[in-house]
Amino acid sequence: MTKMQKIKRTGIAALSLLLICSSAAYADGENWSKMPAGISVNLNGLWFISAKDIFAVGDEGKLFHSDGTTWTEMLNPGSGTLMAVHGTSGKNVFAVGKGGVILRYDGKIWQKTPIDTTENLRDINFTAVWVMSESDAFAATLIGRIFRYNGTAWKQITSPTSRSLFNISGTSANSLFAVGNTILKYDGAEWKEMTSPTYRTQFPIPTFTQ
Repeated sequence: MTKMQKIKRTGIAALSLLLICSSAAYADGENWSKMPAGISVNLNGLWFISAKDIFAVGDEGKLFHSDGTTWTEMLNPGSGTLMAVHGTSGKNVFAVGKGGVILRYDGKIWQKTPIDTTENLRDINFTAVWVMSESDAFAATLIGRIFRYNGTAWKQITSPTSRSLFNISGTSANSLFAVGNTILKYDGAEWKEMTSPTYRTQFPIPTFTQ
């Protein structure tokens, strides 16, 4: 097996924990098998570091971590449905959700992060998050707004759309995409709307990294 095959296989094994309506399935690169989760809420987001270090978020503000065998609920300092989770390491993980909720995990505890806005946070529904480092991350909302984290607080930046966004993904702070009822691209300076060949809503495309 080549190095690339090993990376791909590991990625599939971890990412293929399908968390849908509180059930989990695991693929080892060849076969699917059901994984006992013991979770009674719908799960909406998943991010992994390895097949033995996995985070999931869901309804009622639920946060979970798995070592690849067992799922454990984590303490949430707030409440409200969580929609997405992403990070760069087990000591830098962000989770976002409805009611203006953005949490950060430092390897020990989850804490709320400041959001610099004059709007009522209850009216902001975050749907996606993408993290580059401890001082740089993006989050998107249900009405096309985009926020950026600078290591201290989240601030709204210019977005060319008011359409729903459901996912952000990319390879660097100079090459990001946001998708939903439109497609946006970020070139490091600004977000621009792209022409789409379809009118249908776009959902996440998984990426694999070493």
